[in-house]
This record gives sequence, C-alpha cells and structure tokens, in this order.
Amino acid sequence: MSIRTLFIVFSVCLMSCTNETKTWNDTLDRISTGIVNIQFDTPVYFDGKRNASSQATGFVVDAERGIILTNRHVVTPGPATSVAIFSNNEEVELVPLYFDPVHDFGFFSYKPETLQNINPYELTLNPDGIKVGQEIRIVGNDAGQKLSILDGTISRLDRNAPNYGASGYNDFNTFYIQATTASTGGSSGSPVVNIDGDVVALNAGSRRNSSTAFYLPLEQIVEALTRIQNNESVARGTIQTTFSHTPFSELKRLGLSDEQANEYRSAKPSASGMLVVDSIIPRSPASEFLEVGDILLTVNNDKITDFLTYETFLGSNVGGNIDVTVLRHSEVLQGVIAVDDLISFNPVKLFQFDDSTFHTLSYQQARHFNRPVAGVYVANSSSEFSKAGIGSGTLIVSLDGVTLNSVEDFQAELAKKPEGSEMSIRYFSLRDPKQTHSASVRKDDKWFAQRECRKNDEDGLWTCEFLDDTSQALAAEVTEPHQIKFSFDEEWEIAKSLVKVQFFRPFATQGTSGVGHASGTGLIIDKEKGWVIVDKSSVSSILGDVEVIFNNRLKVEGKVVFIHPLHNLAIVSYPVEEIDSDYIAEAVISDKPVEIGAQIIQVGLDYDGRFETRETYIETTYELWLNRFNVPQYIDQNIDVIHIVDANYDIEGAIVNEREEVIGLWSSFKHAEEEGSGSSYSAAGIPADLIRETIALAETQAPLYSLDLTMTYIAPYEAIQLGIPDHWLNRILESDKDNQKVVYVVNAPYQEDGVSGIRRGDVVLAVDDVPVSTFRAIEQLSQKPTVIVSVLREREVHSVEVATSALTGIDIDRVLYWSGMRLHEPHRMAMLQRGIANDGVYSASYQFGSPAERFSIYATNRIVEIDGQAVNSLDDFIALVKNRDHREAITLKLLDLNNKPMVKTMKLDYRYWPFYEMKYDNGEWRKINYPVEL
Repeated sequence: MSIRTLFIVFSVCLMSCTNETKTWNDTLDRISTGIVNIQFDTPVYFDGKRNASSQATGFVVDAERGIILTNRHVVTPGPATSVAIFSNNEEVELVPLYFDPVHDFGFFSYKPETLQNINPYELTLNPDGIKVGQEIRIVGNDAGQKLSILDGTISRLDRNAPNYGASGYNDFNTFYIQATTASTGGSSGSPVVNIDGDVVALNAGSRRNSSTAFYLPLEQIVEALTRIQNNESVARGTIQTTFSHTPFSELKRLGLSDEQANEYRSAKPSASGMLVVDSIIPRSPASEFLEVGDILLTVNNDKITDFLTYETFLGSNVGGNIDVTVLRHSEVLQGVIAVDDLISFNPVKLFQFDDSTFHTLSYQQARHFNRPVAGVYVANSSSEFSKAGIGSGTLIVSLDGVTLNSVEDFQAELAKKPEGSEMSIRYFSLRDPKQTHSASVRKDDKWFAQRECRKNDEDGLWTCEFLDDTSQALAAEVTEPHQIKFSFDEEWEIAKSLVKVQFFRPFATQGTSGVGHASGTGLIIDKEKGWVIVDKSSVSSILGDVEVIFNNRLKVEGKVVFIHPLHNLAIVSYPVEEIDSDYIAEAVISDKPVEIGAQIIQVGLDYDGRFETRETYIETTYELWLNRFNVPQYIDQNIDVIHIVDANYDIEGAIVNEREEVIGLWSSFKHAEEEGSGSSYSAAGIPADLIRETIALAETQAPLYSLDLTMTYIAPYEAIQLGIPDHWLNRILESDKDNQKVVYVVNAPYQEDGVSGIRRGDVVLAVDDVPVSTFRAIEQLSQKPTVIVSVLREREVHSVEVATSALTGIDIDRVLYWSGMRLHEPHRMAMLQRGIANDGVYSASYQFGSPAERFSIYATNRIVEIDGQAVNSLDDFIALVKNRDHREAITLKLLDLNNKPMVKTMKLDYRYWPFYEMKYDNGEWRKINYPVEL
C-alpha cells in the first residue's frame, strides 16, 4: 500500500470519527433537557429495602402528561418522597404513577405546568433499535455527577436477570441486555440511547468491580406506558413460578429430544433455548402441577421460548386459567393452572409498632423464603423485637398460637394483648426458612406510638396516621408478693442484695448511638423504697426502661430514679409490693475510708446471674483515666477507684469486708477505644463514700455543684517545674499524707479572652483557701454556688472566683423529634469536651431517608437560627417551626462541634416525618404531638 493510499484512508477515518463525534454531541444536546436527576427519600424499611436518601436518573417519555420513566427500585413499592431536577435546575414534585410488580421499571408523574423555564425533550422508546455490537450512550446522574455521559457496547441481548442477592429486590422472568461500560450509583433509570437519540434500553444495574452493566428491554415498558396513556390499567398475571432461560444444549440433558429441539428452532428461528422451571411458590396453584426442572413447551397451545410471550399470556388471563404443556423426564404433561393478579401481591399497608415495621409478605420476599405469600414480614426490627432476637427480614407466622396471614391479622391479635404482657412469637429466619423459631416479646407502646401507613389508590402516595391504643386493659388484681427463695449458701447475706438490672434506651441522645441494651449488677440499698444502685454503664440515663431480675427467677419492671451527674452511679427502683422483703436484703454501705492492703471479699453475679465470691485484698486506689469518644458523650473522670489483687473480671457486684459491709461497688466503666470510636469497658471499684453521696442526693434532691473541669494528677517535681512556690507545695502535700500528688487542669469550659476563670494548664492549689491534693477533696469543697479557687498559672498564683454548675439527677428531660432528628438542649459532655455554648438545639441523631439526611443536617450540629431568627432554647425552636406548612422551605443556621457556622436549606416533609416531643414530668415520660396539616 502506498503512502498516498495510507493518507487517504487515514483522512477518511479522521473525517468519519469527527462527524460521528459531532453526531453524538448533537444527539446528546437535543435529548438532555428531557433527562432528570431524581432525588428520592424512602422513610421506612419496606420489602427488603432500607430507609435512605438516594439519587437516580429518569427521563421524560410524555411531556404533555408529565410522565417520567425510571427504575422500579427508584419509584419504590413503599412510601417515598421524590423530586425531579431538570437540566436548568428547576425542581418538580414527583408522584408514583406505576411500578411493575416484578420488572425493574416504573413511572412518575409531575405537573408540566409547574415548569416555567424549560420545555423538556420527550424521549422516544425504540425496543427494536438495539443489537449486539451496537455503540450506545448512558446519560444520567452517575455517581452523583449531574448529566454524566458514559459510552458502551452492547454485548448480549438474552442474559438472565442479574441476581442482587437474597432479601432484597431481584428481577426475574425476563431477559436482560448486557453491555460493556462502567455505571455506578445514581445512574439507575438512565436512558440507554443510540446515535439517533432513541432510547433502546433502560439502565438497571451493574456488576461491582467490573465494567459490566445490565439494561432492561423496553417491550413491556412500552406496553405499560401505552395503557397508562390510554387511562387503562396495566394487567400483570402470575402463576407464582420463576423460570430460567436454558440453552438447547442443556435442554437435551433435561430430556428434550433432537426432534423437539428442531421443531422449536424451526418455529422460533431466533430462539437459543427455552424456559425451565427454576422455582415455585409452595401451595400456589402451579405447585399442584409444575415441578422444578420442567421444560415449558406451550401455553394455550402456543409454543413458548421467551419470557415476553409467556408473560403476555399471563397478562391476558388474569383471574382465569391457562393450559400448560411441559416436558418432564422426556414425558409430555398437560395441565391447567389458575392465573393470579400479580399486582395484588404488592403490600399496600405497613404497620409500625415499638419502632419496628411490619407488612404482609410480598411476592418478592416469598421467593426468598420459599414460602407461600402469607405471613407478617418484619421489614425492620427494633426495641423489644430486636431484643428478643427477631431480626429484620424475618417472617412472623403466629402470635400466641394464632396463625397470622397478613399484617391485619397481626394488628388484630396485638390489640387483644394488654400493655406490658409477654407474647409468644413464632417466626422464620431467612437463613433457615425450613423451620420456625420461637421468641417471647413484651408489648410496649411507651416510647413509640403505633402508626399505620396505607397506599392511596388515587395518587399513589401513602398516608400515615398514629393509632389509638386499643389494647384490653389489665384487670386490677391483688397478688401476693413473690417469695424469692435463694438456693446459694445462706451465710452470704450480701447475696440477697444482688440483682441483675437490664436497661433499654429507645433512641440516641447525648452522644450515644442508636437503640441501646445494657445490663449489669445492682445492690439493693433501700427495701422500703425499692432502690437499687448500679453503674451508669448499665443504666446510662433517666430516659429508658428498666427491668430488675431477682435470683434469676423473677423479672419486674423498674424505673430510673437518679443519675449521678458526675460519676458512674445510678439508682433504679422496683415495685416493692411485688417482692417479699423477707427474701431480700438491704446492703450495708461502709462509712470507713478505703484502706490499702485490707483483706476483702469480691462478690457478684456473673453473666448468667450466678453468685460468685473471691477473697483478696485492696492493692491501691488510682486515678481512672478513660479515653474520650470522638462524639462527645459521658465518661467518668476526676475519680480515684479501687484496684484489687487478682480480681474476678467475669462478675459485677461489690467489694465487702468480713462483716459484709460494702467498701465499694465493683463496676464497669464505659469508654472509647484508642481511636475514639467503638466502646470498651474497664472494671474497678467505686468507693463507698460516693455510693453514700448518691443515696443522699437522691433522697434530698439537692443539687450537686461542679467546677466542670477535667483534671489529672502530676508529681511534685512536675509542679516545681511549673513554678509552684515551696510553701504552697508543702501545704498541699501535708493536706493528705497518703496522696503525694498535685492536681493539674487538663480541660476547662471554653471562655472568651479576658474572662476570668480556671483555664487549661492551671495547677489547682486550694478551694476557699483549703489546700487540695485529690479530686474528691475539690468536689467536696465546691458544694456551693461560688467558690474561690487558688491556681498556679504561668508561674504565678491567682485567686479566681468561680461560679459552679448546679447539677441534678435528671440528665435529660426533653427530646424533640422533627424532620427525622432527635433534638435536645446542648448536653453537658458536648459543652465540656468540645467547648460548645448552651444556646441552640443539638442534633443527637438523624434517620436515614429523612429530610435531615437529604439536606445534610447531621448529628452533633446545633441549630442556632431559623430563617434569620435566633434559636436559644427548645421553646424557641418549637415556636419557629410548629406552624410551618408541609413541603415549605426553611433556612437553618448551624454550628458544628468546632463552632464553624454553615447555612442549610430544608424542605419540610410532614407526610412521613411527624413532629412531637417527649417530656419528663413528675417521674414519667409523656408525648406531646405538634400536628401539621398536609
């Protein structure tokens, strides 16, 4: 070939490539106004899909009617709030119009008249315009990038539907198109277009760690759209059977003869195989005739080799029968199978109880369980259900022996049960769907009201409402006190004082995360009041439920009485009328100081509630220093604890002397792991004087005053290096011969420059001119509103007047629930550990799929302004938001933990996200609703 010939070939290629590029650019410019970014928020777990704020793509297929095509998993079968954002950033509300019960497509509708500055392009669906080897473009919101364009090449037209794993959504009974490209999250629902701008497939999914994408063919989409445009219902039938497309080579091994194969190849020249039964829903009409491995030959005497023909027959025979011929082990069999309405298997109602979500089992989940389409599906398990081991994605089939076929059955049986009663639940687990499991669940409506959501036939949206408790009232019965007999050695009187305490926290507050279950060992300290002292690692807050277990035989409901504001101690109570006091004992708390080297007995209960003892001695007392959490939350500090030799770390309980007087509470201390995330626990003894103080504070309800400092000990030589005068050092060391240390301030409340107060790096010398060398001495001397603290600062001694903080045994008394967030006043640990102010409202947590997640208002943010108006308290916040309209836009000013300001806008959603308050009043938590009209 000559150089001239090579030049001509190169020139032609260059011109062709340039023209093609221009053509693709022209095509994409033309269609881009019809492609939208869809933001959708699913507020609850539903049918295997978790609540989340997500993004995807859709495109206009009917501009006049305002119809957008996207994926089924974007429209979602359950509640959702969705908006479409066009290329010019105009935003419209979306309403679900239709989603297919099985295949991954659905339609939204919007009001075209709401668009002011754009005339969206209407994309054309061309199901015949696709072939292997064809170059295509996927246009959409790939990985959050608005209007991203990916190229690809069609590699296959007849692959089986991709399997995305158990428990979630999977398509079936359809071919998928396979292409070589790389699409990621956000490209779901993107149009797959050819160079003419026609849509030839719908992007549905991709394989991780590869460049393979899966597209849905358009034939059934076009059929559904045509019916919707003609105001007709979309007919979808089912015989509750899943088929797989199997090549002729394998069909021969299943019994298909060469003659039969040739017959079908002649009748269907493009066929590469036939349909084989893959699975059948048990006790369905098809289960009486079909078997797994059957080769489908005909439906109503028509030869079947593809899914589309098969499903067309089902759609035209809903409510009737079809004649089916199959080949089984080389034998031709004929039968008649009833065709069910596939759409009727879509759950249209959900029920929320005790923060868990339930609905009738769907066809999708029935396939996973290999169970009939009946029973109550646990979409999300929480609170008592989670505690009982009934996890999300399980199937409840009976309650107290009564069979449950639907969520309505579940509600009816639940209504018969008194509040606080135990219910026997029998359920299937997806991991082992062959046999049932059993669990006991306590009925509890205290923290979460029952709520019911129903799908509206008129607009496709869901309406949710709280339900009144219709439970049968417990009859007032006078019962004899329970006689708790102890089986262990009666010589240990202290054993009768030990009880197991279980605590349940319903939601995250004050830096904690999620629902919390904890347990520990407590000591009965007052039989008349029914008081038990326990560590705060077990009972962390006044907000929660308590159960007290006696001798591993009797469990009674308790209440949180008092939370020590500073240290790892809490008091709970049990109903004294339910316990015979002759079989329990009141622990005697020693009034003597801790003696190093003293012989003691460590007593307690192990994890299983068994009583154990160990004789040993006190080795020392030491400063307990715990790792702080990244998110501010309670850890104990400024405390000296008891260390014993050869401690039994498998028990919690008490340290007692030979007279069984309590020297200390042997407790767990919760703290962060080294990196500040994750929880760990350390065991040590809390001295008896702190136990006695806690009891006195709970009895008198007097405030406990605090300097709000984080302190540590330093050696005398370190104090000398900092410049401490000799006479001050001598006074401090002489004040406590057993503690030859000096107190150093690690952290102090944030204060503006020039404001007097204790600062980081100060050495504490005295309180009200009394020299101090221990944390406990500083605490005891600071029990008044104002004290004079002498400190060493920058080699000089200063006397600083300090206003102490008056703390109570109620750690929290109000929590708001708004836009999916739990809000309360800035809590003490956030102020102490991160130096934030006490104004605004603090976001303790947020839920996925909520307006808070959608608009990036996260936990630990403080809301300090709404639409330019200051928020200084919870009451300010309530006044500014309670009369706002559904879908109204508001502007929030936030501060993070570093006091960095930011401004966020938010659209309110009261359809799925109610507004209410939990308030602690006279020893009880009550709910205050702030209703809003939709």
